[in-house]
Amino acid sequence: MVRAVPIVAGGSEIPIQNAALLHTGKVLLIPSSTDTLLWNPAGAPAFTLKHSAATGLAADLFCSGHSFLPDGTLLVAGGGGASIGTAESQQGWKFDPTAETWHRTIGDMNYKRWYPTVVTLGDDSGRALVVSGWIDGSRSTPPQMEIYSKTSDGFTPVTTSGPVGEKRFPQTYPGLHLLPSGDVFYTPAGFGDCSQVVSPDSATEPSGYFVFSGTFTGAWTDTGANVRTKGMSVLLLQSTYPFVRVLVVGGGDTGASATGRLINLSAMSPAWEDPFPLLESRVHPHAVLLPDGTVFICGGKEETGMPANGGRCELYDPAASTLTEMDELHYPRHYHSVALLLPSGQVMAAGGASPGGCSLSYYNTIEVFSPPYLFRGARPTVSGVPGIIYRGRHFKIKTHDPCAIKRVVLVRPMAVTHQTDSEPRVVSLAFEPSGKGKLKVTAPGGMHPQGPAPCGYYMLFIIDHNGCLPWVSSSVCVD
Repeated sequence: MVRAVPIVAGGSEIPIQNAALLHTGKVLLIPSSTDTLLWNPAGAPAFTLKHSAATGLAADLFCSGHSFLPDGTLLVAGGGGASIGTAESQQGWKFDPTAETWHRTIGDMNYKRWYPTVVTLGDDSGRALVVSGWIDGSRSTPPQMEIYSKTSDGFTPVTTSGPVGEKRFPQTYPGLHLLPSGDVFYTPAGFGDCSQVVSPDSATEPSGYFVFSGTFTGAWTDTGANVRTKGMSVLLLQSTYPFVRVLVVGGGDTGASATGRLINLSAMSPAWEDPFPLLESRVHPHAVLLPDGTVFICGGKEETGMPANGGRCELYDPAASTLTEMDELHYPRHYHSVALLLPSGQVMAAGGASPGGCSLSYYNTIEVFSPPYLFRGARPTVSGVPGIIYRGRHFKIKTHDPCAIKRVVLVRPMAVTHQTDSEPRVVSLAFEPSGKGKLKVTAPGGMHPQGPAPCGYYMLFIIDHNGCLPWVSSSVCVD
């Protein structure tokens, strides 16, 4: 960890539980109030605290779910603060990264949702699926999923058919991922409770994928049990077989919390593979997709060592099936912590509850980790990145040695809370040298519903044969 930044604004520490990387390069941090905190990792001031009068926010969005719409707006659904069943938990809000203001959706959700998951769907109309979340103190869950539509600026229930029926996600914050096919895959990760004690929710449904048969209709197909309460899942994409996999790390019972597990969704009959050991047992861990195809795993540990810290991190290489020990966290980052990839190629880790887990964020600092690819010699330069790239078309970028480049990728910014994030995906692009100092790159194709890279903002990285990559501070919009 190269540096630690106190989360302080107006002379006071600010506990945060949600983080989203905006296309402006700033990180939106959501405290448990109507305030909005912005962190600028590349400049000054480091933190800007905006009150409700300046932003228009009139709800406590702690305990919400969120994902990015195609125009870069962050859709936030549910929450309502630390109390289950408040009126605010039925609301939807949208954050405009350019104006740095909030706007309430015209229509509220059909159900209250405390700890829901939101996943943006792969079409141009700006639709997002909202699932789970407790309705009240009895921890009952809504009987239906629902879809937000930018066109109506409201929410419509989803009708589920088929033998599996409706999934209710009683553990809340289920791991959901949009597949290139447009189906939505569910991993049985999630909340369960706030403690750092392993406690798999016995009512958790099997994993599976939801296939839409209409705008607001569809059916589930199960792919087997893998209860990972208090774990985290991520989507892995690659241009060769297996094309689509999902990885889940930590959580579950005592044995599972020290393992990771993969499912190959490119197979005719997907099934969870045998677990593989992690270097650490982790409850409420983080998994961050890196531009080189590896996965940075951190957190999920109580105070360890002398002096007490957050335990060692690890780097998982899905292609080689290897784990490599990384640096230790300065502070415990488990429940109520966040971690995400920055435009610099570094990883921020922030927040974290007090010992035992059940508190607001207690470790109110940001640590910034620099992965090994930043220390493998001179980093390649890149310039001339267009602001918009069009699906299936070629575009050019400039770099000093095109023949040294081995990978060009788009990375979708993260929006994480409670070890749940439906956003992250790393998409490899076809490319070739095109004259002196230039690369001709092909944007992702338009297979329904827009293939591996749905419309929206991405970071673009190039990686050379030494595994070095540059800092790309500008966003690319895929249209």
